[in-house]
Amino acid sequence: MDTGVPAGEAQWSMSGSTSCELSAGRELEAIGPSTWLLVRSGTVEVRSVGERIRLDPGDAALLRQAAAYTIAAVDAARVVVADLRPGRDVPTPGIVVSRGFAERHSGVAALLGECPLTAAHQRTYFGSGYAHLVGGAMLSALEDRAPGDPGVRRAVDAIAEDPAREWNLCVLARIAYVGRSSLVERFRAETGMSPMQYVRRTRIAEARRLLRHSDASVGDVGSAVGYGSSAAFVRAFTADVGVPPGRWRCLA
Repeated sequence: MDTGVPAGEAQWSMSGSTSCELSAGRELEAIGPSTWLLVRSGTVEVRSVGERIRLDPGDAALLRQAAAYTIAAVDAARVVVADLRPGRDVPTPGIVVSRGFAERHSGVAALLGECPLTAAHQRTYFGSGYAHLVGGAMLSALEDRAPGDPGVRRAVDAIAEDPAREWNLCVLARIAYVGRSSLVERFRAETGMSPMQYVRRTRIAEARRLLRHSDASVGDVGSAVGYGSSAAFVRAFTADVGVPPGRWRCLA
C-alpha cells in the first residue's frame, strides 16, 4: 500500500492513540514499548534512574523504551498518548522532548486531540499518516541538538535487544568501536550514566514490565533479565526502585 512516503525514507508506525485524565500522583500506563505523549493541561513528570523531566502544557515526549520510565502527573493533567514507533533508521535517542509542541505543531496536536487513532484506522492511510506526521514533528525537536554519538547508539541498541546478556565494558566497547575509557566518557555525556548503570536501568525496566504483565515468579523474572540468582535480582531491584520486586508487583 502506498503511504505517501518515498522508499528508503525513515518509517514510523502507530496503531492507536487516546486521551486520558490523570489525577495528581497517578502514573500513566505506557501504551506500547515506544510511547509518545502530549500534555494538554496540568503537569507531568517523566522519571528514570537519576533523571526527572517536567512536561508542562503543550510539551511532548517520545520514549523509545517506555518501560524504562515512569510517567506520573504532578497535578491533575490531561494527556494524549500514542504508541508511536520509529523505524530502525530513525536517528532518535532514548527520549526526545519537544517543548511547546502544541504551539509549533498546532495542526498535528489538534488532529490527535480531536480525532484519536482507533483500531478501525490502523490499516488505512490514517494510520500511516498519523505516524509520519507526529514522528516528523518530533524529529524537528532534534534540529538544535548535536547528533547522537553513533558508538553509544550502537551499544544502547544492543543492550535494548538483549538486556540479559552478560554485558561488560569490553563487550560494549567492541560494539561501539571505541576504547573502554572512551566509551565511559561518551556514555556519561549522552545518557548521564555509566554503561553498566545503563545496563542495570534497562534490566530493571524490563523486570518491571515482566512483573506487571506476566505471572512469572520473581526468580524467573530475575533470570530473564540477566541476574544469576534471585537474591542478586532482589538486591538490584530494591536499590533501584525502592521496594522489593514482590511488593512492587502487588502495588503496580
